[in-house]
Amino acid sequence: MNSAVPRFRTTPKLALPFLLLLGIGAVSAHEGHGKALPAEAKALKNPLTATPEHLQAGERLYKKNCAMCHGVNGKPMMTGANGPTNLTAPAMDSMRDGEIFYVITHGMKPGMPAMEKALNETERWEVVLWTRDLRKKAH
Repeated sequence: MNSAVPRFRTTPKLALPFLLLLGIGAVSAHEGHGKALPAEAKALKNPLTATPEHLQAGERLYKKNCAMCHGVNGKPMMTGANGPTNLTAPAMDSMRDGEIFYVITHGMKPGMPAMEKALNETERWEVVLWTRDLRKKAH
């Protein structure tokens, strides 16, 4: 049977870049600046210290929940105003642990989910420790 509507085949090689472009466009269509961090986020103090155990746990949690966007080494493949934050950038030095914890807990830019339900409080603080360690290792 001959159909008047042409059919297009998409190869797997072309499908992923196309879907990524659609995702970037969808994120760009939303507010790109994220939420302002509340003053109380600065006051939050990390109750954990950077022990090998907490860093290993933070690394494991980061790789499972964050690396797909922020990159395994903290440097995302997508950059720009709507892309994930480069966790190795000098701007990270000005963020306090409480602010990083707040962003992990509540999400930030469109596309970054809140991790409050996925990770318990200790796990989120361990991810904060690991992101600090990524910044140190980058420089």
